[in-house]
Amino acid sequence: MAVSTITNVKVDEVSGILTAKWTCDGTSTASSVFCGFTPRMVTLHAASTPGVTALVWWNENMTAGTNGVTTSAGVSTINGSNGITPLTGAEGAPAAAAIGSPLSAGPGFTIGTAAQTASLVYILTAYR
Repeated sequence: MAVSTITNVKVDEVSGILTAKWTCDGTSTASSVFCGFTPRMVTLHAASTPGVTALVWWNENMTAGTNGVTTSAGVSTINGSNGITPLTGAEGAPAAAAIGSPLSAGPGFTIGTAAQTASLVYILTAYR
């Protein structure tokens, strides 16, 4: 099973912000980022592909596994499943770690299939 790749990862322990480049695999497989904290907000901005989803977001007031989407045309919707799921580290079997995940297990988040588009590159930000 393919997983997405995370590169250029920076975790600022003082501000509690993770920034990285997220490259979705060719089949949009759910992948986890284990960063050492459970985020309160996660955003993915499409890096350079016009005409596709421009922004994907999730925050702690949303149900786990959901996410918001805003297209480049400004149309917003909510995905009800397969979105972004926060991880506390107590989950039994979250999705496989993304290639380049800072840690191999523990707190973090999963980016599901509805929160990403196959083969696109995103700028990822997660806030503690």
